[in-house]
Amino acid sequence: MKKEMVAAGLVSLILFITTVQYCWLTAFSDVEPVLASWLLFTVVTSSNWLTYWSSPKRSIVHNIGLVSSCISIWIITSTILVSGFFLGKNIRLGFTQFEIICFLVSAVILLWWKYTKEYEIPNYAFQVLTLIAWFPLYIHLWFTPRNTEPFSLWLVQLVVTGISIIPAVVGKDKFAIINSVRGFLCVVCILLLMIRFELFH
Repeated sequence: MKKEMVAAGLVSLILFITTVQYCWLTAFSDVEPVLASWLLFTVVTSSNWLTYWSSPKRSIVHNIGLVSSCISIWIITSTILVSGFFLGKNIRLGFTQFEIICFLVSAVILLWWKYTKEYEIPNYAFQVLTLIAWFPLYIHLWFTPRNTEPFSLWLVQLVVTGISIIPAVVGKDKFAIINSVRGFLCVVCILLLMIRFELFH
């Protein structure tokens, strides 16, 4: 149990630090996050957690990547809302057609999960939906005239998602393994797109 507890602690600590940093930048700098996108991440990630927690082999430690991400995203989204309504920040609420479709698909999956009580297929569905939710960022990084993402932030995310694989594998939790590996590969793709930009632009 010691190995996965240490890994879970590291993931929680690093995500806490980066969450506080992002919230500070959101509230007191020129960072202008898109509220609509963060609301989508909040809904999809929370729904992913709900379907996972209904499985018989659920564990906060083994799926620390998903648990920490849920908490982090809720804090960031709340900070964006407070910054917009009380600090006058531009939070850009407008929803794209893609985001609206993702919200509708999330609602359908949740209704299916609630009325069938079946957790496995809905969990896989939310894993796929979470992956699809990254596509706007991938497309942005492919076509952007300049790199708009900080390497430091995404390198930290690479470390976090990589460490989160350890407790998932130790616990032999297939849903946690899928979630952690999916998160790790998503971050790898972002870093590769950023490296591509730096090398060829």
